[in-house]
Amino acid sequence: EVKADWAELVAQAAIYARCLFAASPSRPFVLVITLCHKSNHVRFLLFHRSG
Repeated sequence: EVKADWAELVAQAAIYARCLFAASPSRPFVLVITLCHKSNHVRFLLFHRSG
């Protein structure tokens, strides 16, 4: 999904991570790779179940 800035992109990634946690209760963390199409920067986001 294309987002305009990093804040929106991270918020959307958190929603996907939450869905993955719900689908797989034993999963300790979720790695999400994001790409900002405006600046061509890649970020790796690590969501841990404990917060």
